[in-house]
Amino acid sequence: MKKTSLPHDNVSEAGIVASLLSNPDMIMHSETLKPEYFFNKEYASIYWSIGELYKKGIDKIDDFNLTTQLHSSKGMANIFKDKNDGYIPELIETLGYIKRDTVEEYQHLCDIVSIHAFKRAVYKNIKKFEQRALDVDDVDLNKLNFDLSNSIDNLVIKHTSSNEMPLYADILDSVLETIAERRNGDGTYGIPSKFKGLNSFLSYEIGELIL
Repeated sequence: MKKTSLPHDNVSEAGIVASLLSNPDMIMHSETLKPEYFFNKEYASIYWSIGELYKKGIDKIDDFNLTTQLHSSKGMANIFKDKNDGYIPELIETLGYIKRDTVEEYQHLCDIVSIHAFKRAVYKNIKKFEQRALDVDDVDLNKLNFDLSNSIDNLVIKHTSSNEMPLYADILDSVLETIAERRNGDGTYGIPSKFKGLNSFLSYEIGELIL
């Protein structure tokens, strides 16, 4: 029987990693893209490493920082255990030719990878329930129905999200306007407590106080 080739796009995965190696700030536009969405384990581990470095405030992604971060995780390090010392530097140099320079291009690649990850998850889920459907001993219809519905819901929740992240400068005016609209005439916010000593520390918001 011919082995099924699960949907994936190595070029898009490589493009994401290449873009981040050149401009790590782009990872702020792909917070919903998880390392496990990558089909290529090497690209997944590099994507994870760049994310971890960025969280630490390290935005210089060179072979030393990348290799150090990879070796901080046994699972990630094992992916490269059979590679020679020059593999990471050579990979970084090679990927430099396919980097994307705009957020729109980068997000397009992220969308492609996310879609393929969702398709693979759907396929694996169907195969799992295909086996259960053929199991003559699995006769609990209610449980089967619950498990199937629950698994589909979980897939949708996990994979359906938006990569769009507004910049702080773009929403600042709106946030300040909302705050100003909620201010009381005396300059306070919310509903004051009848316990006057508490008012220096907190006030109630609409929906928080139920009488």
